[in-house]
Amino acid sequence: VEGMVIGVLSAAISILIVGGGYKLIATQLLASSVVQNLGITLVSFADMFNMLIMVYLALGIGIGVLGSAISMRKYLEVECLFFGKSLPLHVLFLLTF
Repeated sequence: VEGMVIGVLSAAISILIVGGGYKLIATQLLASSVVQNLGITLVSFADMFNMLIMVYLALGIGIGVLGSAISMRKYLEVECLFFGKSLPLHVLFLLTF
């Protein structure tokens, strides 16, 4: 659960940073004469927001859960070995969730 919460928070922070940077760069580009002469239009951040939030949430939650599972597996492996028991790897992985 902790990994998922960290993943959601990191996704939110990333969206804020990317959104701010994109708006700043897009306004500078649109004001430039090169872009105006070529007739280039840029996609607005609002049009990309839904897709970005889905991708960032999936990646953030996935990486957070994976990191928690790896650290918990290592902890459980050490604890099991400490008590003289050695559990199979798939059992340790299932115990992390």
